[in-house]
Parts: sequence; structure tokens; C-alpha cells
Amino acid sequence: MGKILITRRGVPLMKLDGINIFIAQISDELIKKGYSVTIAGINFVDVPKYKEYFGIDSTPVFAKISNHHKLRFASDIEFQIKFFLHCRKYKYDFIIMNGIAFSPSKQTLFICHDMESTSWPSFLQRIFQKTIYGNSHTTSAATSTEIQDKIAILSKNHIHIIPTCIATSDLNLSTGERTRITHIGTDPWKNPLASLELFAKLNLSGSVLTFIGDRNDLLIQTIEKKYDFMENRIEFKSSLSRAEFLKILSESIYCLVPSNYKVGVLSPTVLDAYSQGTPVLASGISRDIFICGETGYCLKQDCLDKASKNKNWSLMSQNAFAIAKVFSVENSVAQILNVMNLKIKE
Repeated sequence: MGKILITRRGVPLMKLDGINIFIAQISDELIKKGYSVTIAGINFVDVPKYKEYFGIDSTPVFAKISNHHKLRFASDIEFQIKFFLHCRKYKYDFIIMNGIAFSPSKQTLFICHDMESTSWPSFLQRIFQKTIYGNSHTTSAATSTEIQDKIAILSKNHIHIIPTCIATSDLNLSTGERTRITHIGTDPWKNPLASLELFAKLNLSGSVLTFIGDRNDLLIQTIEKKYDFMENRIEFKSSLSRAEFLKILSESIYCLVPSNYKVGVLSPTVLDAYSQGTPVLASGISRDIFICGETGYCLKQDCLDKASKNKNWSLMSQNAFAIAKVFSVENSVAQILNVMNLKIKE
């Protein structure tokens, strides 16, 4: 079995977000199959906490490549230089890069999770994308059909699909009482302010809005100024283990995902919700996993009115759970191994 490096730029590995969950789950499954896996990226990893947060059994090798800086641009530059040197030194058989960075190895699979703007000027980002995806030796994959279509414009190469996934052990169609409406992530790009407005519109009797993430000044100030009438129905949960996180989703009527993505993403947050049979109220989600009225509702007013009435909730819950079972980590890893084998044979 070979040595595999899994990495990403921009975000520290300990941050509990969708791409890091994907990395942890893919790593866990590859190790179970006998591969030697290194997860490398920004900042040091607290191994016991990492395993608890991300709900994995195995322990990969962790390598700190670079530091996190307040300016994303600075983080990216340091990561790029040190990533290149790290790969030259340790000689991996295959590299799985979540995002894009110049790699010294032709045995690199670039997985694109979204097409949104970063801290880089848009014209530079476009040049960077064309340079990476357009290279005749580059192997690229998208996590959704919509992203695949966008990358195909930049490249003459075949763009594979490696979908975001959920661990089979996380699947649990809960039949217990549900009293929460849950929003995951309190950073501004997670759009928590939109979830405040959605919760107020839904006005589901007896429900509590649960934010999973740290409090921040803007969110607290907005609650105090505009939503003080429901302040006693808003709570924050942070530093959760994977089991605690999924339990909150299993107690939720809906998971709110008011994302600003212009190109549909195969959201790990949505799959996490589906794994507990929890429908979503969402925007910017790929048609691969979300159809309004079947696994939740979009954010149009007439659809929110239907969500408030809750008539089709049980059917949507079952549909959501069925989709989660299809997007298994075993399936995603099988597709990665297929791409790796094709690449190694070249």
C-alpha cells in the first residue's frame, strides 16, 4: 500500500468545518484499507481532540506545514512555499489536495469544493484556477455536478466527481422529540444573521434556535437590537464532540443552511443533517442532494410558509436519510482509489 498525503490551504486543520470533516473521514477510510496517510496543513493538531471532534477511529500522521495568519493572502503564500518543500522532502505516492496549490508531484488529485471568491483578487484567482486545472498533467475532481460544469470550462481534461460524504457509523434516523432549529457555523460567511430572520419567520411553537459555533459580537449585537423578543429561545453550543454534534442535529426539526454560494455545493452540513433524518431550509445547495419540497425547502416565502405548517416533514425526513446513505465515505473513497489507480498507471 502507498503513502498518501491529504491537505488543504487557507484553514487550520483543527477548525470544525465541512472540508476538514471530509478530510478526516477520507483519511479514516483509507487507513482502514491499509494505506499510510498523512494529513498536513495549517497549525498543529491536538490529536485526541481531533479524533473526538471529527469522530474518527484511526490516527493518521499529522504534519504542520505552515501557520495561520489574519490575512488569508499571507497564509496562502506561506502554505504554498512550505507545501512544495514538504512534498519534495517526503516523497508521497499520491497527494489529495482539497483546493488548489502548485504541487511538485504529477500524482496529485485536486478536489474542488466550491467556486466562490477567496481573499485573492478575482482576476488572480481566475489565472490561478486556469493554470492548475488547465495543465495537461492535472487530475481534477469536483464535489458536485454544478462545480464539475464550471471547472470543465477551464480545462480540457476530464473532471471527476468525488462527492462529499458521510460515515456509515454516523447514520441515525432519530424518532425522538425534536424541538430545535439548528444553524451550524457563526462566522459571517455562514450567514447566521439570515438564520435569525428565518427563525423569526418560522415561529414554530416551543422551538429553540441552536447556533453551533462561538458567539461573536455582530451576532450578539443583532440579537439584542432586533431579536430581543426571542432572546430566551436562542442558545449557543461549541467545542462539541462529533457524537454531541450529531445528537443536536437529531433533535432538530430543520437545519438552516442560508448559504451565499452562487454555484451549487454538495454541503457537508446538509449531509450531516440528512444523516439524522433532518430536513434543511437552504440555498446554494447542489441539485445532487437537494430538491425543494423533497428533502427540505428553499428560502422563498411560499416555501417557508409550508415549512412552518410542517405537513410533509416525515416524508422529507425519510428522503433526507435515504440520500445520506447514498453519499457514503466508502463510495467516495472507492472513487478516489479508482482515480489514483488510473493516474499511477499513466
